[in-house]
Amino acid sequence: MFSWSDMGEKPQTLAIIYLLLLFAFYIFYILDLRSIIKNLRIKMDYDPLNLSRYFISYISVFFIIFFGLSLSYERLLPVVGSLNVEDYPLVIAFIVVFLISYIGYLSTTHKGFEELMEKNIWTNLSYLSGFAAFVIVYLLYRSYDDVTKFPLHGAFFFAYFAVLIIEIYAINTLKIKHLSEETHSVVDLLNHHAGFWIRVDALQKILQKVKSRFADEHPAVEDIELDDMARTFWFPDTLPEKLRNAIAVAILLEMYSSEDAGKFSLKRQTLEELRQDIERILGMDVLNLPEDLRSNFDTTKYYPKVLEETLGAVSEKISAFVPEKENRNIITKLAKVSPFFRSLSDGTPPPPMDEKEFCRNLKLYLDSLEESFPFEYSLFRTAIAKTINEKLSSHGIKGEDALNIMPTGIEAFDELVGGGLARNSSTLILSDESRAKSLFIRTFILKGLKNRDAVIYFTSTTPYEEFRDGLLRELPRRALRNLTFLDLHHTLNTVQTPTNLQHQDGRIIVPLNLTLIQHAIVKSIKSLPKSRPKRVVIDIFSDLTSYYKWEEVEEILIRHLEGHKRWNCTSLIALNPDLIARNEIEGIKRFFDNILLLQSSGREVKITIEKLYGGLPKERSVIVKY
Repeated sequence: MFSWSDMGEKPQTLAIIYLLLLFAFYIFYILDLRSIIKNLRIKMDYDPLNLSRYFISYISVFFIIFFGLSLSYERLLPVVGSLNVEDYPLVIAFIVVFLISYIGYLSTTHKGFEELMEKNIWTNLSYLSGFAAFVIVYLLYRSYDDVTKFPLHGAFFFAYFAVLIIEIYAINTLKIKHLSEETHSVVDLLNHHAGFWIRVDALQKILQKVKSRFADEHPAVEDIELDDMARTFWFPDTLPEKLRNAIAVAILLEMYSSEDAGKFSLKRQTLEELRQDIERILGMDVLNLPEDLRSNFDTTKYYPKVLEETLGAVSEKISAFVPEKENRNIITKLAKVSPFFRSLSDGTPPPPMDEKEFCRNLKLYLDSLEESFPFEYSLFRTAIAKTINEKLSSHGIKGEDALNIMPTGIEAFDELVGGGLARNSSTLILSDESRAKSLFIRTFILKGLKNRDAVIYFTSTTPYEEFRDGLLRELPRRALRNLTFLDLHHTLNTVQTPTNLQHQDGRIIVPLNLTLIQHAIVKSIKSLPKSRPKRVVIDIFSDLTSYYKWEEVEEILIRHLEGHKRWNCTSLIALNPDLIARNEIEGIKRFFDNILLLQSSGREVKITIEKLYGGLPKERSVIVKY
């Protein structure tokens, strides 16, 4: 039916050229793919079994098509009758090989690997050889009269040309898709970008990195998954919206902060453009992001709006005591010292401000408002604390910063005193060695660690391991980095007493030596930045009276109270009235801003306020159940 010698010189030459072009196509394609793999730093894992399976499948498909066409030579198809097409079997074999190879090439590169880098010479040569092969096949097709003996020969070049058109169209579909107007959440934005990401393994690594960051505090993040095939992140419905936003933003920033982002993603977008897209979606909710993520955005334009809303809510809350006219006078007076209040007075757009300036302006307003408030400061603070906390917490701002207070974490007590204890104040806790004292101290420290405050706890009554394990039931281990545990309990309850400060297992063991005790407190406080809020809890003075005279202990206590305020410390000092004479306790009270008496009864603790910075509240005591 067919032999090489029957083809003639011209078809033979064309066939040889075709084979060379086909060979060149594969060589250029391999070199192109090699440069892409090298650029993406993909490690190839060759599985001989898979290679054998693909080779056998490839040969099988070739022979099925080849023999199918051979059997159709000079025959009519029942459906289409005498509509003949094609060429001699050998030429058909060339065509089939090229079609299968080209379709395989498209299935591999339809994602447009060449878009990950500037097209190199191998990319261009692979396309040129592919189109040249098409031309040669056409010339071969035209060289034979017997081609009409094959069914459907007229449809062949439509299909052949369609393959090349599909290849071009596949690349065009990779043009950057604009964000849909329906992209209303950061998770949608994340999945939009993930769809352009070539290295799914890189996405998995980024997801695991972000998970490990949040998992200690929020175990539910372990349920977040990445669908490799769809390149889609799935977030469980149980995750709060703030947490979902934070994780999605963290993943996006990790994706585009990498130096490989330009290689791994088909989407040509800078990190700055990504930030703008995130801000467009989140708006003021950017302020809800964790501090390290929030620092990636320009938050100064959001604080003025939050401040306006907060001032409006506060003025409305106390309008019965401070009328609107008086409130306007306050704004006018503050316009002389603050650009923000000047903008409110003039009706002009407010200037940008950071969180520090936000708190300063809010404090200016509250201080001026307090002067017009007809009752004591404690009542004023109680009246506005809840309003401010509700307003600011929805925007990721701590209300206690603006109110200059430090919450104890005991909700009933904090509500009674207007949100918490005044910052930089000193509090004397009078309590015997009962559950009441332990509950108050532990809750105060726990609240501080949750707020990422620096906490210094000096105790002679609590074993370190027991206290640490109790905290870890409610906090991730990394939260303990903010805790300095000064341990005198170990010294008082061990045979081998230390003679110097010893760092051991996350604590500092302090000897029973007044000089070293003072040194340990001062060193712990001064090791932290002066501007950072600190919670200092000291529960050793009652036990020290068993080893030293009260006059010596009192001298150390008073000296440290004076130093704590200069170093931005809010301090709690616990004394046991059963171990110290009444007159000695009465003499020390005048050095404290706040005095609290704790009494236990069953599973209840009664907290009585004897003295409070800013004035005593209307109710002097509160019952707390545990």
